Amino acid sequence: MEQKEPQPPSQEEADARPQGNIVGQKFQADDEKAALLNYVWPAREAFDANVGRKAIDDYIQGVGLHPSWLWATTHVNSKDGLHQYRLEFGQPGRRRPVPFPTVNVYFEINTSATPTRARFVVEDYNSVYKTEEAYVREEWLQLVGESKMKAIETRALLMKVKVMAADPEKPCDEEDEDSETRD
Repeated sequence: MEQKEPQPPSQEEADARPQGNIVGQKFQADDEKAALLNYVWPAREAFDANVGRKAIDDYIQGVGLHPSWLWATTHVNSKDGLHQYRLEFGQPGRRRPVPFPTVNVYFEINTSATPTRARFVVEDYNSVYKTEEAYVREEWLQLVGESKMKAIETRALLMKVKVMAADPEKPCDEEDEDSETRD
């Protein structure tokens, strides 16, 4: 049986694919994700802060994040048809019911455009993503959360080094005398 060599896609097939370069990866969309790229945001006439919050929550639910990810959506500001929201994502657990660290995603919905458009920025990323070209990815949330934890751990280590440098006579593993009263 002969094996055929893979052929490059025709120009027609290439034009039909979703466009957009997302963190160095070519965007691949399945049917659900393609529906997200065509999400219809509420029109200006029907828009208020709560409608925008509900629309963003519906959009995020369609992304298909693991159920362990929880988020809170907060309306930040509205001015001249631009409505800004902050989503704070976290993954609570049995040992840590309050998620730490949290990852922020900032949404802006422009109701003065026809049709209404939305875009978002993931904390620590420099790119602004249009919702018709990209969607929030779980990998991004995980990467930002991990980088925040590394920064926190590094800061704690630096503080310990600073304390050790201030009192070189004190052994590293010796705890404060009043640490027992704090627990």
